[in-house]
Amino acid sequence: MASKRPKPTQIVTPFGRAAWCSLSRPSDKFKADGEYSARVLLDDSPETQALIEQLDALYEKAYQDNLAEVRRDKPKVEVIKRADKPYKRQEDPDTGAELPGYSINARMGAIVRGKKGPGGEPGPKLYDRRPQVVDAKNQPVRQEVGAGSVIRLSVDANPFFTAALGSGLSLRLIGVQVKELVPVGMRDAGFDDVEGFEAPQSTASDPVETIHQPGDAEAAPEPQPGDVPSDW
Repeated sequence: MASKRPKPTQIVTPFGRAAWCSLSRPSDKFKADGEYSARVLLDDSPETQALIEQLDALYEKAYQDNLAEVRRDKPKVEVIKRADKPYKRQEDPDTGAELPGYSINARMGAIVRGKKGPGGEPGPKLYDRRPQVVDAKNQPVRQEVGAGSVIRLSVDANPFFTAALGSGLSLRLIGVQVKELVPVGMRDAGFDDVEGFEAPQSTASDPVETIHQPGDAEAAPEPQPGDVPSDW
């Protein structure tokens, strides 16, 4: 189906909790060239509902445009395959039951390439790219953004059509704004405050006391920038 590529629609999501982020370095798990990604969990607020309605409208328009394009060559075609929508309802991890709120996932390829070769081989590399990551005041964020951070995404909503997937709408990551940062490896343990022992709070200039007991194993090294927890 040869046609002019539709223009994407830029969208900024509401703030939500990050389920995961891969923003400092690209992952090659799904793409050989690597890709950046972020997934944000949104509650059922009016702002979220407005976003879902906008995505639904763009998704439906993409379907009607793609159907019309297919029917230029095959007038008898009445329906075409639909790809999954670019969002999901949140689910209970144990039962799979739907929960209030939505999950939005966006990706950005780390390398932009030219047109594929005649044999389908990858085209020549044109340039590298990476998402913009900023704080609440639009200043660059140098730290790793961990799960639980409060973020919002800037994305391009791109209509697409392929024989395998059908008609759909993909979200290409442009940037991430961080309202509250949870560093990688600093997962919330879920404890409430209780009565009992209170450790003295040291300042940056205070020495850190290390207590060794007989038989203690060698202390584990401190996490380094770029480390990813094993449960991610």
